[in-house]
Amino acid sequence: MQIALLGASSLIGPHLIAALVSQNLPVLALSRQPRTASVAGATWSAPADVVGMDIQDWISLAPIWVLPDYFELMRSCGVKNVVALSSTSRFSKMNSASRVERELAVRLACAEEAFQAWAESVGVRWVILRTTMLYGEGRDRNVSDIARFVRRWKMFPLVGQGRGLRQPAHAADVAACCVQALLKETANRQVFNVGGGEILSYREMVSRIARVSGVSIRFVPVPRVPTRLALELLRFFRRFRHLSSGMLDRMSQDQVFDDATSQNILGVRMRGFDPEPVDVGISPMVTQVSRSSVFDKICRALARR
Repeated sequence: MQIALLGASSLIGPHLIAALVSQNLPVLALSRQPRTASVAGATWSAPADVVGMDIQDWISLAPIWVLPDYFELMRSCGVKNVVALSSTSRFSKMNSASRVERELAVRLACAEEAFQAWAESVGVRWVILRTTMLYGEGRDRNVSDIARFVRRWKMFPLVGQGRGLRQPAHAADVAACCVQALLKETANRQVFNVGGGEILSYREMVSRIARVSGVSIRFVPVPRVPTRLALELLRFFRRFRHLSSGMLDRMSQDQVFDDATSQNILGVRMRGFDPEPVDVGISPMVTQVSRSSVFDKICRALARR
């Protein structure tokens, strides 16, 4: 039973490889970029080199909209089971103030539908896991970004009271869900929401990130409209292109999804939000990320308030 893995270099990838190897399941990690022959228990290979091989089981951690690029490859390998990762952003960003985020939500929805239609047409068992806010090892763009900010500025700008609820999911737990989704027959042809084991407010989430970062912070209330404009200006800098005005609105919006079905069927006990230093990017290998002068000026002004 060889398992092909797409997106093995992603945040979840190393955790998933370790989880599969622990169950004596051989992993074939596919990458278009040259890799060493064996890394962390996985054998790396280029997609073109596995055409026609007997590989029935596939897990995709890559953005779900790239899966169509691999449909023919999977068919040539006699695919029977595919687990694909998606995101609850399909719903949480659907009505965002940001056009980019709305387009992302549509892209996720269309990709999920295309994947399901293809799988049904070729008789493949499929599972989709929609994850909530992912974090781990300082490699995400959620928790780790907040951690870097509070370590640098010792404060955090907050629109409203930050009462929006969150459900952060650790990458290792999501990896465990991927394994169970592949192995359990009862998970056949289903879409699961996969959230963390604890629901907490946005403000409390930031407080815990600051605490594990060893920082005592104060929250600085900021007006919505000027801050939205500042974020849009920051997007002109490459380092901040992932920011959006929709982030401000979501500080006060709940982003909690019903994951009871995934818990009952997959049986993975998701951890509460109690990040360790490594989860917020604190390690000897982490270096300080430089900031733009515009961003520095804005933060200095807020810190002096």
